Amino acid sequence: MVGFDDDKKKIVQELVDISKKHRSVMSIVGMGGLGKTTLAKSIYKDLEVKRSFNIFAWVIISQEYTIHEILKRISTEVSATPSANTIRDLSVAIFEKLKKGKYLIILDDVWKEDAWTELLKVFPDVNNGNRVIITTRFVNVAKIANPTIKPHELRCLDERESRELFLRKVFPNQNTETCCPTYLVDYAHQLVQRCGGLPLALVVLGGLVSTKPQTQDAWRKVVESMKGQFVEGGEKCLEIIALSYNDLSYYLKSCFLYFGCCKEDMTIVAKTLIRLWSTEGFLPVKNGKTTEEVGLDCLEDLAQRCMVQITGREYDGSANYCRIHDVLRDVCIRETKENRYFEIYKTNDTVDYVTMSNAAQRLVICNEIDILNYSNSMLRGLFYGVEGLDNHPAFSALKEQLGRFKLLRVLCLHTSGISEFPSEIKSLIHLRYLEFGYDVNLKEVPSCIGYLRNLQTLNLFNGNSLEKISDSLWTIDTLRHVYLPSTSRVPPPNMRNTVPKNL
Repeated sequence: MVGFDDDKKKIVQELVDISKKHRSVMSIVGMGGLGKTTLAKSIYKDLEVKRSFNIFAWVIISQEYTIHEILKRISTEVSATPSANTIRDLSVAIFEKLKKGKYLIILDDVWKEDAWTELLKVFPDVNNGNRVIITTRFVNVAKIANPTIKPHELRCLDERESRELFLRKVFPNQNTETCCPTYLVDYAHQLVQRCGGLPLALVVLGGLVSTKPQTQDAWRKVVESMKGQFVEGGEKCLEIIALSYNDLSYYLKSCFLYFGCCKEDMTIVAKTLIRLWSTEGFLPVKNGKTTEEVGLDCLEDLAQRCMVQITGREYDGSANYCRIHDVLRDVCIRETKENRYFEIYKTNDTVDYVTMSNAAQRLVICNEIDILNYSNSMLRGLFYGVEGLDNHPAFSALKEQLGRFKLLRVLCLHTSGISEFPSEIKSLIHLRYLEFGYDVNLKEVPSCIGYLRNLQTLNLFNGNSLEKISDSLWTIDTLRHVYLPSTSRVPPPNMRNTVPKNL
């Protein structure tokens, strides 16, 4: 962490001040890419802070949220035990759990005043020094959370700090005072100046430069590509990210844009993402490497460029989990709109139905809109992520329309409460990837699954209610991956029968 030592020290002192018994709410405010989450994470992991509290929760709010979803996350974080999964029961369980200890709650990336006012009631004030930290881009959100304390507003990095952060990314694990060759110092200075002290811009530009040869010609080309980009604030950051995006190979561009279909601030399973890349045909063929290895290489390449973050690794060092910064995700969405890569309908969009007939290659729906009139026969990917819509007319309309999407390769149904396998799926003969997510209540995969002769991946990892899978699944020759929850009661396939050779 560069440039935030004084900020961290000040906030930690306020957190652990034993003279302040009442519940206190503090806010960290700044534009996207300024380092709010980085600072909050450093505070959250601080040893003095860990010794001062006994209940902790880190919850990302973001633009697209539901109170029910947020309460479930808080309940899980603090190990509350609600009697039921309703908003009321979750709220009561969280309140009772927090009342018994001294808590520190981090609410990261709060966009709306309503988010705080709706959550306030679950945080008890029992005069034992409880604390809540909010990170937000908006001063009005910070003031509504605590009108009596001035928000902690982050500043941009100064020139020395900017240079240090940039060089850390270009020359990792080296002394930033001596690592830059003298013949590149002037170019480094020019590049740092272009970032205007924005940490995310410095990190992304540093990631881009780290992939270039350490020659004057290579660095000069990067400087020249940025000429005329003297824009301010968040736009400066977006322009630098766009520069890094344009430097990607054609297949890495496709891989990067796929992050646009993921929910904001979502933790992504690397293997699942790579399965999707493979299904879409994004990954190049490389001699001596499996598809999975090529996909991991692509993910690591994007991480080296600081365009995505690896947030967890396997025992062998390979990526396990990843995420994308919300500012970078904004770039994904902007690019997808321009080239019809994705059409995205977010949770808070107000449209009632989708009517486009020849639009995007992939459709992402995160609200209750009706796709009754949607007739894009060229659709390749459909991501339907709405909570609790099993019996909703919008979901019924979706099932009715599935037969129109003859070229569909990817279908992800993240609708909680699904109890029956939609038989309409059997007509999707080109489907390669099928996923059921969230709290699905699917009990059986019926024999109609056998119609999907091109299926490569069936992801039922969250299907805790699953009891039976038809043997017809194991007759699909193209099948490579079947994901089931660790608590699954489904018996394995009968190995005496023929099973797919690549499974």
